[in-house]
This record gives sequence, structure tokens and C-alpha cells, in this order.
Amino acid sequence: MTPAMMKLVARVLLGLVAAFMLVNGLMLMFNPTGALPGLAVVADGAEGLSNVRALWGGAITAIGISVVFAAVTGDITNARPAVLFTFALVVARVAGIAIDGFFDQAIVFTAVPIAVFLILLTAHKLLDKAEDAQTKIA
Repeated sequence: MTPAMMKLVARVLLGLVAAFMLVNGLMLMFNPTGALPGLAVVADGAEGLSNVRALWGGAITAIGISVVFAAVTGDITNARPAVLFTFALVVARVAGIAIDGFFDQAIVFTAVPIAVFLILLTAHKLLDKAEDAQTKIA
């Protein structure tokens, strides 16, 4: 695979992650009552909804924006917040299952951040390989 193709594939992968995060973040920000049932979470009144909008919607949207920057620039350092966020999500899910017990959606709720994390790592590896290949050519 050529360096240009590796970079293109990495950018497409980053774009997919960015779209996923932005859709989820914006949904939590602008339609928390529609998004929360799928997460098995109930917000208590205006204060609870405001917290969901700000703490989840705002944070996930900001992280999605950082991945957009990474996709546009081809610079994986812009996606580091997403890498750390998804890694922390996986650790928190595993800790939750270990501490609180297994639940019906545990596999799905754990598999999604693992998949996103792996996609981000793949994009990182592709961008590194593309840069190394271009350095060797030059």
C-alpha cells in the first residue's frame, strides 16, 4: 500500500470515528431524553438533563471534534483525547462489570469502545507507516 493510500485509509477511519462520536455527543446534547433510554440512564428533571447535555454531550462532542481535526490534518496527535477517552471507557466498563456485576448489555457497551479504540490505533499505525515510508523515499 502506498503512503498516500495509507493516509487516505487512516483519514477515512478517523472520519468514521468522528462521525460516530459527533452523532452520539450531539444527540446527548440536544436530545438527551431520546438518547438516555438506550444507555439505561434516567435524568432527574432539568438539572439531570442539563448535566447529561454538558458532561456527556459536550465532552463527547468535543472529543469528536478533535478526531475531525485529526482526519482533516492527517495528524494523529489531534485524536489523542479520543484515544484516551475510549481507553478509559474500556477500563471503566471492565471495572464496572467486575465491581457491579454483569448485565444484559455489558458485552455491547464494552465492545463499542473497544472497537473505536482499535480503529483509532489502526489509523495511528497507518499514519505512522505512511510517514515512515515518505521519509525513506525523501
